[in-house]
Amino acid sequence: MKSVSNKDQNSFEKVNILLLSTYHFANPGRDLIKHNVKDVMDQESQKYLDLLAKKISKFNPSSVLLEYEAKSDEKVNSNYLAYKKINIV
Repeated sequence: MKSVSNKDQNSFEKVNILLLSTYHFANPGRDLIKHNVKDVMDQESQKYLDLLAKKISKFNPSSVLLEYEAKSDEKVNSNYLAYKKINIV
């Protein structure tokens, strides 16, 4: 974040924000609205997720926030490090 001096307190740098939310895929009843859990591994879902990933990549986010249980921290970080080693276009 850019720091501002006192004289610049009323001026802000414009930023673009992409907010993406999903239901809990494991769906252990945590969501207020209950969904029919979709098979994200079927061909139609994979095509949709591929397109979504390309659109997010085109947005070129500088930061990404994930929500997950603390007990999954090691696995999430390991998966992220493995992802960073791959050249994804």
